Amino acid sequence: MKKILVAFFCLFITTAFAQKIELVIKTGHENSVTYANLSPDETKLFTVDKKFFGILWDIPSGRQLRTYTKVVNGVFEKNGQTLLIALNNEMFEEVDLT
Repeated sequence: MKKILVAFFCLFITTAFAQKIELVIKTGHENSVTYANLSPDETKLFTVDKKFFGILWDIPSGRQLRTYTKVVNGVFEKNGQTLLIALNNEMFEEVDLT
């Protein structure tokens, strides 16, 4: 009887303190965000971190649409269909979002 109680106690402790294993998919920036710009229709967000890594987000779904490197900032055109990105080599890139 003593062995059964010890086994039950060990099983209880193991079950009570066991950590749940979860699959975590890491998305987003690994560094602090230094710049963010919201599209005119408020459905997209463009963010840039301190390592010049840019992400275009779809706000309704929370998904990343595109990623960019060597980015300083980005501005949405008034129509919301174009994103003008300033690169850290003093060049610009125009991105069609349609």
